[in-house]
Amino acid sequence: MSPSRVHVGDVYIDVDGVDPGRTVLVEATAMIGAPKAAQQKKLAADVLKLGWASRTLGDVRCVIVTWSPEVQAFLSRPRAWLTAARLEAGVELILAEPDDTAFVAVSAARLAQDRYAME
Repeated sequence: MSPSRVHVGDVYIDVDGVDPGRTVLVEATAMIGAPKAAQQKKLAADVLKLGWASRTLGDVRCVIVTWSPEVQAFLSRPRAWLTAARLEAGVELILAEPDDTAFVAVSAARLAQDRYAME
């Protein structure tokens, strides 16, 4: 899998991963902990984008990958419109287990982003 621009009719979407056969589209999130307001909007946009791509392209598997149980819980809340939309669109949710190196790298990047945002 590699990041790619996928053409959907006259427009395109950028996704974090596409398999060589272009049958699987993946959005990955490195969020740690409960998603904040802006992150919640990004997750909703990912669901919308993947759901639309799935309906438009037809036989394609769409997946959101996270390693945060809190993100998984946010996208799986009972009686929430986003959960219902994700399920109806057939957007799968996978909880991955990060290794220690990846976790440290993402944590450092998030800290740097937080510092940059405060300047």
